[in-house]
Amino acid sequence: MKRYSPAKTLRRFGFRQTVRGALIIAVIGGLMMGAYGTAIVKVYPTEQSRQALVQTLSATPAINFLSGEVKDAGTPASYSIYKSLPMMVLVTSIWGLMVATRLLRGAEEDGRLEALVSGAVTRRQAAGHQLVGFGYSIVLAIVVMWALAAALGAAPGVNLTPVAAFYMTLAVFLPGIVFASVGAFTSQLALTRGKAVMYGLVPLLVFYCIRGVANTNDQLNWLKAVSPFGWSDLINSVLDPQLLWIIPSAVCTVAFTVAGLYFVPRRDFGTSLLHQKTEVRSRFYLLTSPLAFTLRQKKWTYFWWLIATVAVALFMAALAGLVTNIIHGNNSLGVLSAISPDTVKLLFIGESFMIFSLILLAMTILEMVSIRREEAKLYLDNFLVQPIRRRVWLTQRLFLMVVMAIVVAALSTLAIWTMARVQQVNFSVTNAIDSGIAVMGGLVLVAGVGAFLYGLWPRIAVVGMAIVVGWAFVIDILQGLFHLQDWVQKTSVLHYLPIDPTKSVEWTGIIWMIAMGILLAAIGIFCFSRRDIISE
Repeated sequence: MKRYSPAKTLRRFGFRQTVRGALIIAVIGGLMMGAYGTAIVKVYPTEQSRQALVQTLSATPAINFLSGEVKDAGTPASYSIYKSLPMMVLVTSIWGLMVATRLLRGAEEDGRLEALVSGAVTRRQAAGHQLVGFGYSIVLAIVVMWALAAALGAAPGVNLTPVAAFYMTLAVFLPGIVFASVGAFTSQLALTRGKAVMYGLVPLLVFYCIRGVANTNDQLNWLKAVSPFGWSDLINSVLDPQLLWIIPSAVCTVAFTVAGLYFVPRRDFGTSLLHQKTEVRSRFYLLTSPLAFTLRQKKWTYFWWLIATVAVALFMAALAGLVTNIIHGNNSLGVLSAISPDTVKLLFIGESFMIFSLILLAMTILEMVSIRREEAKLYLDNFLVQPIRRRVWLTQRLFLMVVMAIVVAALSTLAIWTMARVQQVNFSVTNAIDSGIAVMGGLVLVAGVGAFLYGLWPRIAVVGMAIVVGWAFVIDILQGLFHLQDWVQKTSVLHYLPIDPTKSVEWTGIIWMIAMGILLAAIGIFCFSRRDIISE
């Protein structure tokens, strides 16, 4: 049997713990960055049409909050940055923060770190080697994303060179690397992984908003110099590469990583640098059943999901009138200004449903993460030692997941409909309800897939759900590049959301998705009641 040194074993452990998520992000990001350039060549084939697009985007600064710099939209190669970079840097940053806190504070909180440091390594060495393994995953992800982006960027008319694709990939991952180092530092500040994530998530969102504000006004462009997300923008990997902006990210990464590793041995095991109360006043409300207890534990999580989803839906719906007025007030936009105002508004209303559908799918996946975590950490044992059946516990958790999604979807739908009525859009209550139900069809199917896999192979339940949602993104990208068969498009859970919400939805497909989701969930619940409890 081959033997590894403690250092090599810990690095392999860190790599195996993180490589799966790294590859998923790399594939999705590579497809997005490479495909957007090809898509704009088809949609805006001439230089004149692309300049008209730039004028439209320049006149709607609110849209640029969630996008890149407007000047990047002028060429197919740089348009990839405009569309994909803002989303991907946010994804990689949250991923980096979550993974770093899981490797360090999460392992200590669960007691796994104690086993690792009981041998020939110290706590600092164990933390450092795991972070090195995480670094291997990041390097592999960069290579995969770069290869995909460069391959798709070589399509006729795009002209995304391999060098520019590499710079773009590096710009995507730099904020993720920075906030991974922030996670290593906050893991020493907080007593629990949840608080360590929160300590890092607050500055992450603040810096992302600073970068968004900088994109809404050229006079505020200087704000990018103080944000890790702004540094990625300033690299300007296609039009005019400025590689010196890699230095601030490298300095921050080194500083936070060194600080995090420095404080690891300077506190007792199971403690934190910031003093936190270990005793709290007892509160006994919502302790009558596992379902009530789950609601007690997750009430604030559900509340903030609700607020965020409704706010995003309102924001997108509110843009409908603003963009319509700008487009039809500018005669130089040619074909864009020829589109009727009602059509433009309805397109934005449809986009609102698409975005809050994606948010609900993310919420559903994270709820399955929570369900799996309770079993993996052996928290579920506290319920099963009582007269509570396994199938009842899982049914209640899935029921609560779907009910909360319905509540969020209903309020978001009401918000969109209200905003549409304020802007005098021909969008009836019936249309709104139909679109809301269409959103729930895909969500029930994804939840069913997760429940089915959880009942059979719990370790891959979340991965399976992510693949179903990721496939929807892949189909959305590919249908802009190729003529896909109708049956292929129907394999996407987002296919059944009507682009024009006033059109009738495909009830047959939605009913099939809901029925399949319920059937898969029932099979998963039955299998869960028959299998052993599987810890990490």
